Amino acid sequence: MASGLEVYNPDSSILVGLSTYYGRVLGHINIVLPYGWANRFQTRSLSDPGFALGTPFSFFTPAKASIGAGGNSSYCYLCPRVTFQGTTLYWAYISDASTTFAYRVFGDGPVDGTLFYGVC
Repeated sequence: MASGLEVYNPDSSILVGLSTYYGRVLGHINIVLPYGWANRFQTRSLSDPGFALGTPFSFFTPAKASIGAGGNSSYCYLCPRVTFQGTTLYWAYISDASTTFAYRVFGDGPVDGTLFYGVC
C-alpha cells in the first residue's frame, strides 16, 4: 500500500502529492561586473556534478534596484542568459538589440546580482 502526504485544493484537486516536484538549490554565483558599459558583457561557466541528479534550473536576483532619471526605480535591468549542457551551467551577458534598447531608452543594462542554481 502506498503511503505519503497529499494536500488538496478547495476544489478537491491535488495541490501537493507524491508526483509533485520540488527544486533543490545546489549553490549560487555572486556576479560582480566591471565598471563601464562595454566591460559588462561577460561569459562564464560553472560545473557541478549535482546537475546530473535532475532537471537543472536557475533564477537571478539583482543586487539592488537602480534608480533612473527622475528618481524612478529601474524595471528594465538585464538578467544573464543561462544555459545548461550536461553538468555545466553557462551564463552570459550578451550585447544585442535588446541590451542596446534598454540602455538607450531606460539607461539600464547588465546588473550585479546573485544567480542561484539547482535541480528538480
